[in-house]
Amino acid sequence: MSVEYWVCQGIGFEQNAIVPFLDAEKLEKLIEEKAENSYVDEEFKAENDYDHLDNGARITLLIDDIVCNENYQLAGLLAAANEEQVLRAETDDNGRYFLLYPPRYPWGNTGEFASQEYLVEYIAEQVKPFCRDNITLQEIINIIDTDVYEVGCG
Repeated sequence: MSVEYWVCQGIGFEQNAIVPFLDAEKLEKLIEEKAENSYVDEEFKAENDYDHLDNGARITLLIDDIVCNENYQLAGLLAAANEEQVLRAETDDNGRYFLLYPPRYPWGNTGEFASQEYLVEYIAEQVKPFCRDNITLQEIINIIDTDVYEVGCG
């Protein structure tokens, strides 16, 4: 019998940390653009009384019924939205998903992220377009962990 270990490491955040900041309409558009074979159609909206739900309830419904059922996870959708493709979705041993900038060897770093502060701000700027308009960049920066390190075993 073999055991497999993996490391979830980098700078970023656990996907549930961003959920309270998200905007339902912006998340719908992201789902339609990035989640293959998945979209928020009128039938889905009618079945779930979607138009009468507040933003938080819509977000919960979208994540539970669309995102997780399609195995994209929110972190995966946010990573797919990153045009430079330097962010990635990772999971830990407890089934939590993270949006991370993984560690790089010095020779693998292209130099665009000269400092940890710049990188944290970059991550925040990448997810800000999917957040409510009244959410500040600083609020997003506050949820970013500069030392994510989780070991999985299976």
